[in-house]
Amino acid sequence: MKRILLTSAVLLLSLLTVSAKPKKAQGTKAIDKIKYEITYRTHSVKDTTARDENGKYVYGQDDMRLEVGEMVSYFYSATKRAYDDEILKSIEVGDVAKSNVSSGNITMDFFRNYPKGKTTYIDEVLSEKFRIEEPMEQPKWEIVADSTKKILNYDCQMARTTFKGRQWTAWFTADIPLDN
Repeated sequence: MKRILLTSAVLLLSLLTVSAKPKKAQGTKAIDKIKYEITYRTHSVKDTTARDENGKYVYGQDDMRLEVGEMVSYFYSATKRAYDDEILKSIEVGDVAKSNVSSGNITMDFFRNYPKGKTTYIDEVLSEKFRIEEPMEQPKWEIVADSTKKILNYDCQMARTTFKGRQWTAWFTADIPLDN
């Protein structure tokens, strides 16, 4: 019986060791040249069943990055990217201690107009990658009346929309003419 338990433990540990090896970076190719790089601080609810002591949703925070090119835009969690990079580095040197960097709330990457005329979503769940392509859609934003705010010396207005089942709030300025 001890021999079976020992053999099972060794097999389990070897499987964990194999799964902990960093993924080799696959070849990448440039699909556009970045003209603008914008970082957003987002607050989002990851788990709608988790509430604080007052019964309110628990919000997480991500720094999201939007890279805008001539034809293609790429939107992803810079928080998650920093976490993934730190984990890969620690695995490469054999140090699998828990990271001090937040893993972020948002795991999905978004490509706009790649391939042409499509929005592409890429996500990874339990080491399985998923890719969804849809025709590009434009959210219908409504400007919130009497909602102006100075952000980094820009006069900004608030806009809201419901898009793909979620409520979105954004601040924008006419001084930066990006529709992304």
